[in-house]
Amino acid sequence: DDDFSCALMCPSTYKKPSKKNLSLPQNIDQQFFLAIRMSNLDEDISYGKHPPHSDSAIRLASSVHRFHLPEMGWGNNGPGTSVSFSRAFRTSGKCVETKLLMQQTDAARLALAQALSAGSGRNKHAEVIRTSQEYLPLIHQVLSSCKAHPDGAILDERLLFEWSSGIEKAKSSKKEDRFSKSEALMYDLVMTIVCEGLGHVGMACDNCIEGKFANSSKSFKLAAGIFDFLAVVQLPKWISKGTTVTEKELPIECAVGTCEALKELFLGIAQQMAVATVLVKPEKPNYKLVAKLCLGNCARFEEFTRIMRNKANGQMVKIDSSFYTLLTFQITLQKALSSYFQARAAWDDDEYGVAICMLNEASTLMRTRSSPTGKGIPDIDSKSSLRALINDISDFRKHISSLMQLWENDNSTVYFSKVPSSVPNNMVISQGTLMMKTIPFSLSEVKPLLLSAPSESFADPSAPPPTAPRMNDNPPPPTLSQVDDKEPPPYSAIDNLPAMRERSDSELARELQAKLNAGEDI
Repeated sequence: DDDFSCALMCPSTYKKPSKKNLSLPQNIDQQFFLAIRMSNLDEDISYGKHPPHSDSAIRLASSVHRFHLPEMGWGNNGPGTSVSFSRAFRTSGKCVETKLLMQQTDAARLALAQALSAGSGRNKHAEVIRTSQEYLPLIHQVLSSCKAHPDGAILDERLLFEWSSGIEKAKSSKKEDRFSKSEALMYDLVMTIVCEGLGHVGMACDNCIEGKFANSSKSFKLAAGIFDFLAVVQLPKWISKGTTVTEKELPIECAVGTCEALKELFLGIAQQMAVATVLVKPEKPNYKLVAKLCLGNCARFEEFTRIMRNKANGQMVKIDSSFYTLLTFQITLQKALSSYFQARAAWDDDEYGVAICMLNEASTLMRTRSSPTGKGIPDIDSKSSLRALINDISDFRKHISSLMQLWENDNSTVYFSKVPSSVPNNMVISQGTLMMKTIPFSLSEVKPLLLSAPSESFADPSAPPPTAPRMNDNPPPPTLSQVDDKEPPPYSAIDNLPAMRERSDSELARELQAKLNAGEDI
């Protein structure tokens, strides 16, 4: 099976391609998502006799790697059913309010597990975001209650959380080998936040397919804000508690360096969507601004690589090599696009010789490099993950060549401007424009609920203290009390939540829909 595939994306304001062109192959884990400008500007007065920027340039500029979503470990009754808070806190959570919290937490966790394991569909990522947002305050409240009442946080049953990564390549073809395990409540909290973040990434790709580039950019900025929160706030808290679990034993999203790097990556892709927003418009864009934005994209992707090498070097091998192939290609491509758009801006400013020099630089960058450290794009063979882009790369090269012939002909017959051997220093863009900022994320404050130790255990002064495990952030392997053999709650429990939870669902759904419907001027 191909690791990547091409799908045409077009803005809804233009005529869409046929359904055949828009169909996506099934069972593809990672995909390229490509933007296409559907307007047919054969002759636009604003461009004069020279052709506008090509559609292939837009498709190449907006190619994106799509990550998986995490998944929960499976119990006997399906994903997420191996954990039951109601059973684990059966004794210490007898308070009516606490008991209700545990029931709601179980049901919300099952709903998230269902959303994550559901088949592909247009609403899958919206559902993952919704169920993550519903489960997050509940698991946060359970964790806060254990912190507030550590002596009362005694378990009747072991809690073992199992999660697979959405960023890593598959560890094994066997389902049971894909999951990383930990007894820390903080682990479940962090991975729930990761689910919301990668849900926004998936939503961004979905919006991109429909040509909703402003919405796509906003979703990537939301994802960047979530991973920034993990890197700066949440994961350092876990580390400061003295966790005994190492990063190697957990999904890559639980590493501070990885989250810091992902913030930069998603901000770069958000800016890619901003560039697509500009280029798909029928009117002539501000080429100099686009050149600066492309150079800014390049800076973000290079910063991602720098952070991963310096702060998460041991985690890099966990990511599929095809992702790095695309990233290397994108860094070179963004530089080539920047030179191309600078050339068009220079030609419009009557700097004809400099424009030809800049266009030649873009042409050089679009060539296949002769060595891994040479100038140009990576070699693309029949097994390369970039093979889906071969036709667009060829088309863009032809476009540059055709434009070069037009310019050289005009310059040799009309303008007679000297073509420098290199771009003059005063016309080189020293640094790109970093336009995108994260949309901040935070956890809402929650009220800790009562957890009480069973008084029956201490009725006899000579009786030993209880042997059931105490709940903390990083508990050692517990000595369990007798475990209830009752099966985990069924999925039908999701439908039996109190009215208070139903109202919360409606509020979250309205809030999510409002966010998805809101466009953003870029």
